[in-house]
Amino acid sequence: MSWRPAQERPIQPSRSSGGSPLPEQLRRRAWAEDPEGITGDTLSEFVNSQLFPTLKEKLVIHGPAGERARVVRNVFEDACNYMKSGTLLRQVINKISEIDFNNSGDRHTFGGIYERIIRDPDELLANYRRIMAEADDIRERLKAQLTAALGRGG
Repeated sequence: MSWRPAQERPIQPSRSSGGSPLPEQLRRRAWAEDPEGITGDTLSEFVNSQLFPTLKEKLVIHGPAGERARVVRNVFEDACNYMKSGTLLRQVINKISEIDFNNSGDRHTFGGIYERIIRDPDELLANYRRIMAEADDIRERLKAQLTAALGRGG
């Protein structure tokens, strides 16, 4: 048996008091694990109409998983999904899925990203819009070049 500091030991989900309060279809493995899974409007609809409302208000807070359900409800009670594009949301989910939360370096990096998003979402949105505008400009230039090349060759 090897000794590792606490921050390097794998994180084990707690198995005490009753298991998950989440219905099977709302557990991450059911909808987020497959990188080619639901996306676009279907994903947005699922998150906004099923996932968030259940996590906020509909979990059963009595019985064996009641304590865990109360914790989940408290965490999500003021949460909002600001990601309007289900396609971008899928990309974020896929990136998060690449993170090894048992690796302290990955956890630290993710924590830093999360804090930056919370600290300055407007800057993040401005950068996204700038990148999308640049992509549109590149697309238009390529389209013009392709049209010109096809016009000359045909």
